[in-house]
Amino acid sequence: MADKIEFELDGDTFVGTMEEWEQLNEALQRLLEILPDKLLQYFQESKALEQYLAVELRKPKYKGRTIGELWGESHPDADGEPDPESLFMQAMTAARTARDDDARRKLQADGSVLKDNYFGMQHGKVTDLLALYDSRDAAYNEDGDAVIQTADGKANITIEGARNLRGKYGSGTHKLLSVAVSEFTKNNHYSRSRKERALNYDVHIPFIEYATACGYIKEDTQEGKAASAARKDARKKIKRELDILYNLSIEFLAPGADNNDSNDWERFRFLDSVGISNGYIHIGFTRKIGRELSRLPLMQYNRALLRIPATSPNAYRIGYKMAMHYFNDNNVIRGSYCRLKVETLLEQTDLPTMDQLKRTNHTRHWQDRIKEPLEVALDTITGTVISDWEYTRAKGEKLTDAEAANITTYEVFSDLYVQFVMIGEPEGQEERRQRRAEEKAAALAGKSTGEEKRQHKGVTTGH
Repeated sequence: MADKIEFELDGDTFVGTMEEWEQLNEALQRLLEILPDKLLQYFQESKALEQYLAVELRKPKYKGRTIGELWGESHPDADGEPDPESLFMQAMTAARTARDDDARRKLQADGSVLKDNYFGMQHGKVTDLLALYDSRDAAYNEDGDAVIQTADGKANITIEGARNLRGKYGSGTHKLLSVAVSEFTKNNHYSRSRKERALNYDVHIPFIEYATACGYIKEDTQEGKAASAARKDARKKIKRELDILYNLSIEFLAPGADNNDSNDWERFRFLDSVGISNGYIHIGFTRKIGRELSRLPLMQYNRALLRIPATSPNAYRIGYKMAMHYFNDNNVIRGSYCRLKVETLLEQTDLPTMDQLKRTNHTRHWQDRIKEPLEVALDTITGTVISDWEYTRAKGEKLTDAEAANITTYEVFSDLYVQFVMIGEPEGQEERRQRRAEEKAAALAGKSTGEEKRQHKGVTTGH
């Protein structure tokens, strides 16, 4: 029998053969090479592996035993042969559980983003694009995948195996993704001056809070059979949305002289894990999308958007666009943050275009098919997302009553603007707008001074 040696681990001394410890060390090194970055980072920061092995080997029944003997006792079918890789996989599972428990404890201490009326959300093309489409826009390929081509033909949204999924892609899917991105933003928010930071790709959303915010569960129904049935129904809905998100990928086609002939493209998935357990919705972002999100600008997502029914997708899309526009710094500086062109709002909807009506000889019905449905969507979010809205001209000049009552052509209508007021904006927003206005004034003053100096220099030098 090989000689046993002492091995120090986390302050304690254990016994094993040199061969066994070498096998264990080799297995650890191999597995560390293929470990996902997020777990490796967790191991490095928390020393979870060392702690796990120390706890296991410190147990009385393991004390003084070799790794081989330990494995033989816990896995009698393995004929006593040590399996260092499996031992390490147990440690990795324990570390993941410990990490998730730490995240849940932090969430319980800090609270979910759902506690606020607005929550910061990093957003960009990858998130905003997904709000514009639903399953009705999809074509199915021979593999049963749903493929949605964007209006400009520059991207494809694919839901793998969509024919076999019970859920449908729509505003509900985007709501869940938006809350997950907001939780990711909260967990990973940091100054752009920092060049490196370990990202936490996993988020945990309180199930009851989310289901209540979406209206799946009534706030006054927390106990009894009705509450149990509501929770069960909410769980089904959320699981279907998770299945859609897990199978969703987006493909961007590279721009070129003729985009259809370009061979350049990029496709990536959003999530690498989903689940519901212990009162939480668990979502793990892929490394690719996590890094992409961390570089994107911030918007304020309005919690009231979650309450917009799935039967009103245009209302959701318009509300989301308004939130994006309202909190954009450039729009604040320009003073246009509370106005959007009618044409821009129509682009967010699935309403027919004037060109489509022309092709079907329905142009005389443009008010019934375009104007009135847009106004219905605006009225749907009035009182929840916005407090009021009205048609204006480009710089906010109000229409007279006669002008508002006599919008008789599509050309006049599409050139108008919708001015709106967001409900319950985040604290300090008015002060922030004031600072942006002062920055703009200072920039204009500096530009004017520079121009005067150049003109003065031209005069004195004879140029």
